[in-house]
Amino acid sequence: GTPSFLVDGTILFNSIVLDITQEAKNEMLLEEASKIARLGSWEMDVLNEREDGMYWSPIIWDILELDKNYDPSLTGLIELQIGESKTLTERAINRLIQDGVEFEEELLLITGKGNKCWVKASGKSERINNVCVKIYGSFQDITERKNTELKIVQSEQEYRALAFQLQL
Repeated sequence: GTPSFLVDGTILFNSIVLDITQEAKNEMLLEEASKIARLGSWEMDVLNEREDGMYWSPIIWDILELDKNYDPSLTGLIELQIGESKTLTERAINRLIQDGVEFEEELLLITGKGNKCWVKASGKSERINNVCVKIYGSFQDITERKNTELKIVQSEQEYRALAFQLQL
């Protein structure tokens, strides 16, 4: 509110009271859903950010098992990736910034504690006059699902090899 001082010396205080209960509840539910889904968000101001600094939501810090003193950057994020994930990310980010091509990739990372972690990464861009000003997206921990998929593939390969040997 704002006070108004009247000529006779009285103070009139105009104020607005808003009930933000529902908004606060929605924010809490969104935060809890993000924790359950292990889904975090990231963004990078392409025009104004120092070099390649990024914002990471708390869930990303948790997924990547990084110390809070770690300086979040695109370079640092790419350094955590293993094998072809690095190439996929670099290509996807370049296409996103240059041409606005959105991406969704499954990437293999090594966390700050040395654990392997699979994430589903997505990215979009915000553009003004066809110039990229911001990129943003999400990271979702899919390690359990991906490890299960890989075990199924391995089991199928072992089964086929065994079946082939039995045919001989």
